[in-house]
Amino acid sequence: MRFATTFSLLCLGLVTAFGSPLDDFRAAKSKEEQVAILRREGLTTEADRWQESDNPANQSDAEIALMSQSEKWTSDVSQEVKAAKDQGEFVPGKELSDDSWAQDAMRRMGRLIPRSKGEKREPRIERDGPSMTTYGGPDIGGFVVYLIYIALAAALGYVIFLLGKQIQLSRKRVSTMDGLIDEEEAMRPLDEWLQMADQFEREGKYREAIRCLYVACLMQCDARGIAEFRRMETNWEHLRRIQSSGKLNSSIDIYGATSIFDRAWYGYLTKGREDVDMVRQTYVAIRDGGVLVA
Repeated sequence: MRFATTFSLLCLGLVTAFGSPLDDFRAAKSKEEQVAILRREGLTTEADRWQESDNPANQSDAEIALMSQSEKWTSDVSQEVKAAKDQGEFVPGKELSDDSWAQDAMRRMGRLIPRSKGEKREPRIERDGPSMTTYGGPDIGGFVVYLIYIALAAALGYVIFLLGKQIQLSRKRVSTMDGLIDEEEAMRPLDEWLQMADQFEREGKYREAIRCLYVACLMQCDARGIAEFRRMETNWEHLRRIQSSGKLNSSIDIYGATSIFDRAWYGYLTKGREDVDMVRQTYVAIRDGGVLVA
């Protein structure tokens, strides 16, 4: 009994959703459709009269007849609903556990089907929260989230790359600051350092060329008896020993060459070929006449 009553209410909801005969009559696209609606509602006289004449008065009579028919139809629906309430099977605001599918169908039908010719359908509103998903389209919100994740991952990877490079450079700098050259480089003769300087200059590696020429200057000072070359000492320690020895001609700018090397090799700043030429001139000066005669 409970299911039958709910089913009856569903049928009434469906009929209500489709509108009244008067609405159908006014929404008809042709006179033939209007006549068919009149005959469907049992208004044969009005149908014949409207079919045989184009007098607007006959159309008005047909609409009045349909309006009366609609009032009777509405009264019948109200009586059916009242009877269902009296039986205790329909409680407003209370969901029926066994027939929830029927109630949901009635609500959906009422939202999707317009009740009159000029009435617009109610737009569908999601109640579960905001969403950027468009009907029939991709999930834009999810796509944007994926793009953000990719951008963050790329930024994190770039930061890790920079940190790794900085650590590598720091380690290299620390190792070189422990001494001017390593044990293997100490085995190279003076001529090889000069050849390497020329090769680096041709390749545009001015920083490396400056280092080779400065090491050649220190090795030349050692060969000329000005100051011993000690690979584990820094450039400034070599400068202090050279100046304190008093054996280097004061016209030779060994301080300038030491500053250029320090700025280029440890500070990664160089004027290019100009700095290379100045350190080379210092080397030539030490080689050709850098020793003071006592």
